[in-house]
Amino acid sequence: MPHLLGGTTLMQAARFRASRALVGGIAIAAACLTRPSAEAPPARGREGLYSFSERMARTGEPIAGKAVVRADTVTVDLSPRPCRYDPETSVDAIVYLCAGFALWFDRRDPVGKSFYRARRTLMEPHAECTRLDVRPNGDRVCLVYEDRPVERTVDLTGPLHLVPLRLADSGAVTSRAR
Repeated sequence: MPHLLGGTTLMQAARFRASRALVGGIAIAAACLTRPSAEAPPARGREGLYSFSERMARTGEPIAGKAVVRADTVTVDLSPRPCRYDPETSVDAIVYLCAGFALWFDRRDPVGKSFYRARRTLMEPHAECTRLDVRPNGDRVCLVYEDRPVERTVDLTGPLHLVPLRLADSGAVTSRAR
């Protein structure tokens, strides 16, 4: 005979909780999968001329240039480095391929959400066992480690901090804080 819990069996109560959890999980997954509309323009009031000057993480390579932000696009000038617009750009970002790295600008907030991305081969230290001991029970134990350089390909990413030089709505030139 089933156990009763407020007029329902324990099995019915467990099925109800499981179905409620499943529906909630599906709703959360659907919310995570929705993408913002590609038609939405960037936030107004941020159009204008911006500069940026960054040093790439771990390598110190400089990235400097200017960006013009308009309601529907971003253009980049990294003179004398060549950059070209990537026609395979996603619906969420405007991407420029430059000499050895890429610049990404979020379509909705290109000023606040822009970054660089690069792939580099670096020499990194790797701990290697140089003196090994074998215990009476057969376990191997490293007694001495040495750092040896190993070549690794790594992805480097960092933010672009866009500093306004001239905003479209004011027409005024802004001064840079140092």
